[in-house]
Order: sequence, then C-alpha cells, then structure tokens
Amino acid sequence: PVVTGEHPDRFHEALERGVAFTRSQGYDDPLLFVASLNEWSEGHYLEPDARFGTGWLEALRAAR
Repeated sequence: PVVTGEHPDRFHEALERGVAFTRSQGYDDPLLFVASLNEWSEGHYLEPDARFGTGWLEALRAAR
C-alpha cells in the first residue's frame, strides 16, 4: 500500500483511537506498539524532519 496525506494530526487521531480501544478493553495503562518507527527510506519515522519538525513526536506524546 502507498500512504498519502500523512500528517502528525492524523497520526495523533489514530493514536487516540488506539488508546480508546485499549481502555474499552479494561486496560488502565494502554500500551501501543508503533511499527517501522525508523524507516527513513520508506517514509516511516518519528524523528524530527524539515517538513513537520517535531510534529510526529509531539503527536505521540499528546496521545492519552
């Protein structure tokens, strides 16, 4: 699959849905795994970049 329209805000929304799901299953301390978090050649990374700055990391930190 090819991902288009990626943005830290959309990533944050997906994280929020993941947290809500784990809580709905009775877990008080949700644990989410993020795959391919450092695949620069494929465009999957959380590290700061020129396009979004620290947006990916901020989205991750803000998910509750």
